[in-house]
Amino acid sequence: MIIQEDFDKLKQNDRIEFLLRDDRLDKKKENSYFNWGALNWLFIAVVFFLIILAFQFEILENIEMVGVIILIAKIIIIVSVVNTIFGIILNQIHNLIIFPKWDKKLESYFFEEEKKKPKK
Repeated sequence: MIIQEDFDKLKQNDRIEFLLRDDRLDKKKENSYFNWGALNWLFIAVVFFLIILAFQFEILENIEMVGVIILIAKIIIIVSVVNTIFGIILNQIHNLIIFPKWDKKLESYFFEEEKKKPKK
């Protein structure tokens, strides 16, 4: 975590560079999230289409096709649930592991005190 006093000690060019890198890092974080919601809406639309298709085959009295279509709809629902779980886990991994590393690396670049090398 950055303290305002440490930030004020930086030169103006370093402050600007830090803020620009921090902003770029925030945009990178926003783009790194797994967008599982859009895929689930697509799966839901396909399932509704298959249900309407099953009703059509039921009207035509083709019971074998209705069973196949319902099976496909069940498989798509299972894939949607797995997709949601995968997306949530991936987002949590990013929040708990990857993003803090990025923040720490940025802060250490600007705020780490220089260590004197021993003379030989």
